Amino acid sequence: MIKRSPTNTNSIVVDGWWMDGWMDGLELVGLVGSEQQGLTRRFRWTAVASTAASASSSLVLHSLACLVAFAARAAAASRVPVPSIGPVCLCATLFSCFLGSIHPSIHPSIHPSSQRITMAANQQPTLQPTEPPTPIEYCDPVPNALKCPVCNDAFVDAVMCTLCKPPTTFCRQCLARQLDKCIRCNNILSHDRREICDCPIVTEMADGLRVRCRHRVNGCDWQGERRRLSEHCEIECNKRPSVCIHCGRCRSFEWISRHQDRCGHRLVRCEQCGRDDVQARCLDHHKRQVCGRRSVEAELDEMKEILARLQARDAGLAAVILEITTQIKAEARALEISKAEEAVGRGNLDWEVVRVIGSQGSGDGQFKNPLGVAIDHEGHIVVADQANHRVQVMSHDGAVIFKLGFLGSGDGQFNGPIGVAIDNEGHIIVADYGNNRVQVMSRDGKMISKLGSQGSGDGQFMNPSGVAIDHEGHIIVADYNNHRVQVMSRDGKMISKLGSEGSGDGQFNYPSGVAIDHEGHIIVVDSGNNRVQVMSRDGKMISKLGSQGSGNGQFNGPAGVAIDRDGHIIVVDNGNHRVQVMSRDGKMISKLGSQGSGDGQFNRPWGVAIDREGHIIVLDSHNHRVQVIRMPWIND
Repeated sequence: MIKRSPTNTNSIVVDGWWMDGWMDGLELVGLVGSEQQGLTRRFRWTAVASTAASASSSLVLHSLACLVAFAARAAAASRVPVPSIGPVCLCATLFSCFLGSIHPSIHPSIHPSSQRITMAANQQPTLQPTEPPTPIEYCDPVPNALKCPVCNDAFVDAVMCTLCKPPTTFCRQCLARQLDKCIRCNNILSHDRREICDCPIVTEMADGLRVRCRHRVNGCDWQGERRRLSEHCEIECNKRPSVCIHCGRCRSFEWISRHQDRCGHRLVRCEQCGRDDVQARCLDHHKRQVCGRRSVEAELDEMKEILARLQARDAGLAAVILEITTQIKAEARALEISKAEEAVGRGNLDWEVVRVIGSQGSGDGQFKNPLGVAIDHEGHIVVADQANHRVQVMSHDGAVIFKLGFLGSGDGQFNGPIGVAIDNEGHIIVADYGNNRVQVMSRDGKMISKLGSQGSGDGQFMNPSGVAIDHEGHIIVADYNNHRVQVMSRDGKMISKLGSEGSGDGQFNYPSGVAIDHEGHIIVVDSGNNRVQVMSRDGKMISKLGSQGSGNGQFNGPAGVAIDRDGHIIVVDNGNHRVQVMSRDGKMISKLGSQGSGDGQFNRPWGVAIDREGHIIVLDSHNHRVQVIRMPWIND
């Protein structure tokens, strides 16, 4: 029977014998071995015609080779014992060698079945060894009923010899390695005569055995059914090998996921000149030494370094250096002031997005509805990651330094934290909204103390949302659903409380954020009343800002508040998707934002803080990110 190969359109099968390239080459596969030696080897003889001129002579040689192949196959089909088949196949091998000796375009070869030979026209053969598969580690011993008698392992794609009584089951690949010879009845089996049948039930049972991950040595403790092993190891396993797209380092997928976002080889954008092909590890040097638009501060720092070197060489230059440095600073300041006055004259109070940190997710440096933000004593950004029930402490380039908490009601656990603040000792104060309490946390994640419980009594909370620290170290809490603000000591005692439910002066409707100004006044975001109130410590309203609307100085559900170095009140206008800078008398000085996901756009922003450089840190809540923004110079 002659038919075309199912895997190669240039190959055909003659009664089960593969013949690659019928007119341009020939490949025969046979069996060489003896029971006495216990040796079973596959040999493959390949004939390739070198030129079209030798096609006629090659065709004659091909025909002779086919006769030998048919003879060997006929002997096998008649179930002649193996010692009788061996000489026939050996004759085929010797004949192929004879053909190679009389025709230079034919290259015979004999090789083990564990190797593969590839040969193209007019090319030398290339030996390609096949790597053995990684063994599967089973959680429990494999039952004998599910073991293959050849590999002594659990069945993979089980098939059955129907000539044995009772039938013998093998792995399909194991039987193929035996050249379809049953090790029990010693018969050469054929699919065409239905001597081999599939065993889907046995395969299903074997696939249901529990196995361990192939990457267990790397720390993966996954266990599951064998049918899911490939999917887990190749797609799901965090310990699988992976490569950094920036530096090419090969580590586990879990390690690479954390590394890639802070890899020193990643390309970043210079904010000054706009180049986006600067390696992160080179950015500082680029800004200070290479960038064509270096800042005045960078040029001054470079000049200081040069002057310091000159002073080190000659101590007598100290007075001259001091005079030059003072003159440079004065000129730089005069230049900055003139540029700022020009900008004000043009009405060009531009905001600038310095960087955007984070994306949606639960990994390190990712957020789900971040709501609270503060700046610690080292200048790091502290974010209350509300829907991930944790607090992340991050550098300005987005790298996670450490994180606190997870979902729960125990000590050091959170349920939808919203507000954060930093006390004088560097502890992190967290408004644990869903657990109706405030926790004081150390930087290593330990709870130092906790304040409050659920209720409306003194020192109790109903969903605290905003926290701040006053000049005396007291904790100011916006008690959201109790419509009040409480001043608490570190040991949990209520010192004073401000407000009650209502819309009058000094009353609140769902206060969401609090801040302390330079004079010690308490700034309260009265969210439900769409205003901001400036309160004294004894509960009297000093002034109020805003009303409901979308115009300048109006709010729609304001959320967070912060005070800049000049005493301006920065208000996050949540429902209007913007940030407004307000003076103490209620005038809108500047604003930024509109609804969207681009730089400088917001989708339900909430928390706000001011860093050491005067940048505004805004939590873009529904865009699941943090935006660091340079505020314009304001002359009010």
